[in-house]
Amino acid sequence: MNARQKLNRNRKRANTRALKALFGIIVEGDTEKRYFDRFRGANVKVKVVPGRSAPDPESLTELADDVLDEFKRKGEIRSGDQMWIVSDKDTYTAEQIEVLFSWAAKRKDRGLGLSLPQFEYWLLLHYEDGVGVLTQRECLSRLHHHNPHYRKNDLSSVSFSEADINRAVQRARRFPPLPPTFREFLNSGLDRSAYTSVHVLVERLLKETAVAS
Repeated sequence: MNARQKLNRNRKRANTRALKALFGIIVEGDTEKRYFDRFRGANVKVKVVPGRSAPDPESLTELADDVLDEFKRKGEIRSGDQMWIVSDKDTYTAEQIEVLFSWAAKRKDRGLGLSLPQFEYWLLLHYEDGVGVLTQRECLSRLHHHNPHYRKNDLSSVSFSEADINRAVQRARRFPPLPPTFREFLNSGLDRSAYTSVHVLVERLLKETAVAS
């Protein structure tokens, strides 16, 4: 089979694919993977890829591009499908984080789910409004107040209903949209307190999926 035939075959696959939205989600840790693995639906395919082998933002973007290339080879990509990177700010330099912003800003079908001081802040919003959190210690302390059995990378003690998730989305809507560059993020003072843009991804997933218990 020549290259043109392969291209036509992949186009046909994409065009005749059952009407499913495709979400590719690159995550940094087991907590994030287990959270997003719970989203399931007849009208959506959610592929959550752990980035354990990606030690920095540049590696995360390369992994995301590799996953996109795999989707293209299989003819699974079409208009409206999305690729996201879910990341924390806590361990990276400003230059490294700018790589994530630049990657997400290049295309409308890309997104960055950024949380400060860590992904657990997004989990905290399932319980409360999260106002006044500044550090990882404060974030985890508040989370343990609501769920004393929570352990990082282990969501076995956590069971969020769809109503819980919707409340977290509503609480996170108070945050301004993620700007296109990290410089703008800093200039607007969004790094001075807890922040998340994960709700944008979750809200889109909720439109297509059900949440497994």
